[in-house]
Order: sequence, then C-alpha cells, then structure tokens
Amino acid sequence: MWNGEEGVKFGSNAYGEGSDAKVCGNIFSYNGRRGFGGASDRILIEGNRISYNNIEHFSTKWDAAGVKFIRTDGLNFRNNIVENNFSTGMWMDVSTSNATVVNNTVRHNEGLGIFFELSHKAIIAGNVAHHNNVGILIADSSNARVYNNTLSQNKQQILVKDSSRRNAKLEEKAAGITWIASNNVIKNNILSDAEDTAINASGCQPSASMMDNIDYNAYYNKSSSRMFKWSLGRSKCLVTYSSVDTFSSATGFEQHGLFGGTGAINPYFVDEASGDYRLKPGSQAINRGQALPQDIASALGWRSGRAVDFGALQKEF
Repeated sequence: MWNGEEGVKFGSNAYGEGSDAKVCGNIFSYNGRRGFGGASDRILIEGNRISYNNIEHFSTKWDAAGVKFIRTDGLNFRNNIVENNFSTGMWMDVSTSNATVVNNTVRHNEGLGIFFELSHKAIIAGNVAHHNNVGILIADSSNARVYNNTLSQNKQQILVKDSSRRNAKLEEKAAGITWIASNNVIKNNILSDAEDTAINASGCQPSASMMDNIDYNAYYNKSSSRMFKWSLGRSKCLVTYSSVDTFSSATGFEQHGLFGGTGAINPYFVDEASGDYRLKPGSQAINRGQALPQDIASALGWRSGRAVDFGALQKEF
C-alpha cells in the first residue's frame, strides 16, 4: 500500500476493533506518514516489508514511523523487514504491554530502529538492526528483555533512558505500566562498530535503577570509543567507559561480557561490510551466550536450557 498518509490503521482497543487480527505477507511502502499502525490487542504482524514511509517528512518526534502501535496488549511483530523509512522503523508507544518483537530485520531507517516507549513488558529478541540512528531504544519503559539481537553500525546500539514523564492512570499503574524505566535486561546481544556508543543508559534517575541486568553481551569497535554512557543520578555527571572491563568493575554489570578488540577485521561476522552477519567459523561468539528463559526461547523458536551463541543468527537451531 502506498501514497496515502497511512497504509492501514487498526481501530482502538477500547472498543475491541481490530483485535486478534493478522497482518501477513504485505508491502507497506511510500506512505505519507506511516506504513500502518493503530491500537488493537493481540495482533500478529508477520512477514511484511515496511519501507520508504513518511515521504511527506512529518515530524519524527510525534508519530511518523514505518509502523506504530499505541495502547496495545499482546502485539506480536515477527519476521518482518523494516527498512529505509524516513522516520523510526518500528514504534510501540503509550502503555503498550506484553509485546513480542522477534526475528525482524530493521535497517537503514533515518530515526530509531526499534522503539519501546512509555510501556511495560516486551521481548525484543533475535532481531538484526543495522545502520539506524539508534538500534533499540527503551524509553520510560519497564521489563523490556533485550536478548540475542545483532546490532551493527548504528550510531548508538542500545539506548535506555528515563525522563520525568509518569503515568497518572491508576488502573494502568496497578498493572505495572508506570512509565518509569526499570527492570530492563540486556543479554546475549552482539553490539558491533557503533558510530557513537554501544550502550547508553541515562536520564532522570541513576542508570543502575533502570536495569535489572546487563550481561553476556559481545562488543567490537574498529577503534576505541566511548562504549558505555552511564548516569549516577540527576546531580552527577554522565560517566563514560571505553572498555568492558572498566564498565564491569565500576558497575557490577557485564561480568561475562566479551570484547572482540578494535582491529580492522570483525571477529564475529562472516562479512560485516557486505551485511553478512552470520557467525564465522571459530567466532568467539559461538556458544558463549546464557541459556534462554523458556518464554524467550519459545518466542524465537529455539531450544531452552542450553547455552546459545551471541547475536541473532545462530550456528544451530
């Protein structure tokens, strides 16, 4: 679908419109503002190509996106290609909950790749996100579990931030949708050759309070850089760390992290320059990841209870 302001819009879940729908095997391209979006529960979005949307260049601060959903419970976004949008690629916003975003390719979007904002509970796993402004952004959100993604040559790979926005709806707050960044997990990802920062956690509260865990991730940069940005609180300066070891010693996170060096050749991928993100034979990333929780393994279609490779593209499974 193309040339409209929005390709498809699903109705408000307040009235049950569009809930339990399936959107599979479509092309959403060249729309004025968004490829598609809406607010409906338990929607499956699978096997679509979402590209070149926001051709009218609406503000990316509001709702221009390849796809955007709000106030949605049980969104399942899997096996899609989201590319070359003049905006954020995939955006979940305003009290979205229980989202599953797995096995997607998200690349060359002008804004963010995958954006989880003002929301609660998500599995973001097995995605390949490269050449976006930010690969994955978790903003004012809680209980996002970011596992086994391959992030390459984004300006920032993973950004977690907290602002002063807070949810005033008592029913949503009772369900855990507070709009406070907390209990987020980053594990088993490959973060390769960021233009700026691999992990940036900053905002109105200390970074440590936003995170439940950061561990078992693999890093690589062609040259030394500020690999981590970390806040000690509103009154403190933002601290930067240029290595996994210094970050681990200072914060207690990333005790099992892997740093692949700063050489000219990527130690993990077959050919990063040409976009081949498969693990090369003998890669240090093979079989180094932590065994997956059952629900994440099930969402990915992988076996649980055993070590996995770092990143999205496994040598097995």
